[in-house]
Amino acid sequence: MTTETVALARALDACDAALGEVGRRAHRFWWLRPPGGGIEDCLAVDAYYPRRRLVVCASLGEEQRALCRELVPAHGLGLIELDAEELACQPAELEHALLAELDRRQRHSPPIPAGQVRPRSVVRPPRRTVAAAGVGATTTVQQQRFGLLLGIALGAALAAETLLLTIGVALRGGQVLLASGLALDALARGLGTLAAARAGERRGAWRNLIVGSPAVLGVTLRRLEQEAAPPEPELLAGAIAALALLALALALVGLLLGI
Repeated sequence: MTTETVALARALDACDAALGEVGRRAHRFWWLRPPGGGIEDCLAVDAYYPRRRLVVCASLGEEQRALCRELVPAHGLGLIELDAEELACQPAELEHALLAELDRRQRHSPPIPAGQVRPRSVVRPPRRTVAAAGVGATTTVQQQRFGLLLGIALGAALAAETLLLTIGVALRGGQVLLASGLALDALARGLGTLAAARAGERRGAWRNLIVGSPAVLGVTLRRLEQEAAPPEPELLAGAIAALALLALALALVGLLLGI
């Protein structure tokens, strides 16, 4: 790995810590492309934070950054650009700077009207304080608690669906199609929940866990409407959810018709 690649990875990790969610690296939006460009020309931003509705640009060239300044705020997303000086900062200093920048935006920045572009906001690293370290520690503890609780709930849900429904009801009753649908639903439920949790979307994670395939497929379809390429875990979970719903629908038809 080159020095620039290492510096970028460290900076994005610092962004993750400051924002309290894991950004989607090299994320593409279907609308973020030069005028007249095709879907293959969509620009990959360095990180996208869906819960914060924030885009981070760090390694892009000046023309690409100009495109981001024009289109990202116009689609209702915030934009933070990091330059070479900021990438060279220590992660703790950059994390503190990002927290200060987010606080400033919340206190002084009104919502961006559609079509209006906000000037670039440059993040400069102030000295780290004890308060900043405390915020980071609190965020980490909250993430750990959320992950532990979600993991326990997900394990219980998958065990119940797989063991009680798939084996106890479907297979013993000779309903192979129903068993397949339930197994696929359990897989889609697990992948969708983990994908949402990884993106920092806590409500989405709980919704996918509780509702299952309908919620997972709904998220994937919305992503396809908004973005050029949803993250691979979400795309895979959505495809499995579609298969699960198809199998369950066919099994239900079969049961109603007595097949």
